[in-house]
Parts: sequence; C-alpha cells; structure tokens
Amino acid sequence: MSSATIEPAAKAKIVGPSEGLLVSAPYETARGILLASETNGKFLLAETTVVPGGCPPLHQHEHEDEIWIITEGSFEFIVNGETTIVGPGAVVYSPAGDVHRFRCVSETPGKFYILVTGSNFEQFFMKWQMALANGDMGAAMQSAADHGIKFMEPIGAATTGSSPS
Repeated sequence: MSSATIEPAAKAKIVGPSEGLLVSAPYETARGILLASETNGKFLLAETTVVPGGCPPLHQHEHEDEIWIITEGSFEFIVNGETTIVGPGAVVYSPAGDVHRFRCVSETPGKFYILVTGSNFEQFFMKWQMALANGDMGAAMQSAADHGIKFMEPIGAATTGSSPS
C-alpha cells in the first residue's frame, strides 16, 4: 500500500457576477474571482476591464503561465515579438518565460478573464499595489524582482491608457 500524501482539497466556491476582490491600476480594474489563496495556490482567476489604450509595460514572468479569454473589445497582444489583434471569444496563452503585454485597442473598454498559474503572481500583485498606493516605486520594483517579474520597458510608459493607435 502506498503512503503518498494527499493534498487537502480546496473548498468549493461559487462566486456571483458582482462578487470578488476589486483591485485597480491606472489602466485596469480587476475582480479577483478565485484567488490563489482559495485554490491551494494552483491558480488565480480574475475578470479584468481595461481602458482604451491601457496596457502594462512589456514584461516577463519567470514562474507563471497566463491565459486570457477575451469577452469584450479588441486587444493587441505582443508575445515574444509577435503582434496579434484579438477580439471576443479569442484565447491567448503565454507560458512562463515569454516576453509579453496586452493593450486595449478598441474605442470602448475591453474585458477579459485571466487565469494565472500558481500563487506567486497574486503575492507579487498585492505587494506591488500596496507599494504604489504608498508612492514607493522602489518597493514596487523590489516586489517584481523578488517574484521573478522583469520589465522590458519603463514603468508608466505603457500604462496611461491613451487613445489606441
């Protein structure tokens, strides 16, 4: 008989359409639907609304895979130097190590679900948001470094949410 350890199951959860943890950045608002802390650290699922022109800087995750499911608007994705425009119903997958970013290129806000593997990104994002709220860019950048997230362009250069080009 095997003595393999069985990981305790995460607790089942039903989340309504207006429930979840709301987090805002200059270019997006995210609703944490299932947090990594609720899935035994396996993944984070969020619904994100992005303003026209809004995007993060080009970046790379050392630890996380990401999956976006587009539900509204149009997005430009750059993944490893390849640019693609996608709309509702499209699915974009970016494994750990890919250099990537998205940008809302529609005239109205775009929306997607994002699934991020593991718990590392959730830990990073909470520290990042607290540091930015306190005006401490040094702590924000340290959080990125501590969690294996590398930015390929200046912070703020791509996040303002100007008109799509």
